[in-house]
Amino acid sequence: MIAALVAKQIYYKNVQQLQSYAKTECFVEGAEEFASMISFYHDIGMIIKHRNTVVLKAQWLIDLFKQLITIPPFDKVDHVHAKYWQELETYGILSMELVDHVFSRFIQQGIIKEDILDMMEQFGLIAKFSPSPADVKYFVPALLSSSPESICKMEPSPTDPCPLYLHFVDGFVPHGLFPQLVARSIRWCGETWPMEHPPTLYQNGARFCYWKANSRSCSHLQDEIHQDCPKEKDTERGFKG
Repeated sequence: MIAALVAKQIYYKNVQQLQSYAKTECFVEGAEEFASMISFYHDIGMIIKHRNTVVLKAQWLIDLFKQLITIPPFDKVDHVHAKYWQELETYGILSMELVDHVFSRFIQQGIIKEDILDMMEQFGLIAKFSPSPADVKYFVPALLSSSPESICKMEPSPTDPCPLYLHFVDGFVPHGLFPQLVARSIRWCGETWPMEHPPTLYQNGARFCYWKANSRSCSHLQDEIHQDCPKEKDTERGFKG
């Protein structure tokens, strides 16, 4: 069934559409039998299912991700969305206006935007920052290409409350690990404590400011995570708050 749809260049379906197709073309009767089939295909990596969206070809999903987080050449950017691409390139902020623009032709075909964004979050490609339901932004830490000199010169301070360091033997760090760590930190901080301001992101570091409230007072807290500069032989990771 999956191969037949991909052969027709159909790379995604919602669950209801796929169930109807399975019943008509493959004689799959009943919701339980269909759910078992989808679960099996998902477990062996033949499809990717998330909520109501079923991706039938992984490469199509990868290409879609790339459209969202790859800065196009200057002469390929339309004037209306140029400022959003610039914001993404400079600050790593993926605006909903840019998301809607990239997804415009897919939304008309029934793809669910929220499901795709959720999958990107799960893979650590983006991180959601939502101080209110009406104000939603996504960050793409891996896109940042510069950082202030102070990040490379940062040293432990006696006033730091118990920093955590992750040291990798021989200086080998899996490619893309640090941006994923930053993305997951943004998500964790946002879910644990309300952040008053968006996180400040750099190529090798990030700063989080948030409020920790209790019954008597509201304390302002600040955490930092940074990666030693590539010129160093050994690489470390650190949370400092």
